[in-house]
Amino acid sequence: MPSKNNCLALLCCGFLAGCTAYRPYTETCPEELSRGWAELDLAEAVGVGGTLSLAKAVGLLSAAKAMQLADEHERCYELAKEARAAIKKSRG
Repeated sequence: MPSKNNCLALLCCGFLAGCTAYRPYTETCPEELSRGWAELDLAEAVGVGGTLSLAKAVGLLSAAKAMQLADEHERCYELAKEARAAIKKSRG
């Protein structure tokens, strides 16, 4: 039977291995990007301000995609969320 210290060491190694694999934005980044592009497809700008907001959203979604490809998932999520806010603002 393994000693108490060996069990504790194995438990710590298992915990640390689990922590390194956890990446919270890996799944939410693509989801937020998909929602942003879908909302952009349906968006209709109201006035000049709305048109500028949509242009900003396109830039933010493009930058978010670049961050996703660079494995910067947290920044990807933030940019996509900001883009969705700009799309909502474009509606007036």
